[in-house]
Amino acid sequence: MATAPKYSFRFPGQSPTDLKADPFLGRFVLQHAPERIFRDAEGQPHPWRFLLAVPGLPSCCYALFKAADSVSTAISLLLHTPYGGATLTRGHLAVEAQERPRWGGAAGAGQSAKKLIRALVRSGLWSFADQAGLATTPELEAMARQAQAELQKRHGRDFLAPVSTVDAFIEDHQHAYLMIEGWLRLGYPELNFGDPGLAYYTDAAMANLLTTLTGVRAKLHHAHARLIYFRKLRQRLGLLHAHQRKPRVFDARRARGADWIEIQMRRPDGRDFWKRWGDPLP
Repeated sequence: MATAPKYSFRFPGQSPTDLKADPFLGRFVLQHAPERIFRDAEGQPHPWRFLLAVPGLPSCCYALFKAADSVSTAISLLLHTPYGGATLTRGHLAVEAQERPRWGGAAGAGQSAKKLIRALVRSGLWSFADQAGLATTPELEAMARQAQAELQKRHGRDFLAPVSTVDAFIEDHQHAYLMIEGWLRLGYPELNFGDPGLAYYTDAAMANLLTTLTGVRAKLHHAHARLIYFRKLRQRLGLLHAHQRKPRVFDARRARGADWIEIQMRRPDGRDFWKRWGDPLP
């Protein structure tokens, strides 16, 4: 089984107290949750799991906390992609290597381990035992030596992969990054305009919003293709919705004849309405 992370990853402006103060979340989701529990959660290594253990809250609160915890998992996955330790199609190679023996796939576990070690060596992240004085198993050390020899044969002595800049990394994973960053809250924290985060969108509405923000690519021209692409990306990242079969946002589009975006929401009485994205909620 994979080792549990020591702490939760959080974007700026997405701490427990930030969510409680958000105009949308504080008004429609967390209004019945006492503020003290969010202050108590701030000092916890896993604040969302701490909040999930608080009894007696409305079910919508627990759904939000689960969605917040899934953001941490998605960020962890994305952080391992630059050096090849994870992919958005298969997840973490380390987790796969540990899980495969439970499925009866010992050979596959070995292959996953070799891929992970090769990625670490290629990125300069592997420390050989004789160089760093670290204790490791002979099997893993042999895998690393084999990977080093193969990389030198293919790329020469300067086989280390170039380090990607933060901007280049975000550009390469633009949709995944925007999805994770906007899952709980949309917009920069200082704007605080209170629109629902993507966790309260249908997959179709999320697909339409993100393609509108980033430009419609050729393969995402049709609505069905957009839906399938973004739904699979969300599932691969492990992001969980924060609504129980009642999403807040059902569609998004660029307003006709205008340069701004509007979203379709639903009132408590069941009536749908369109509002400009970023304007205060009615």
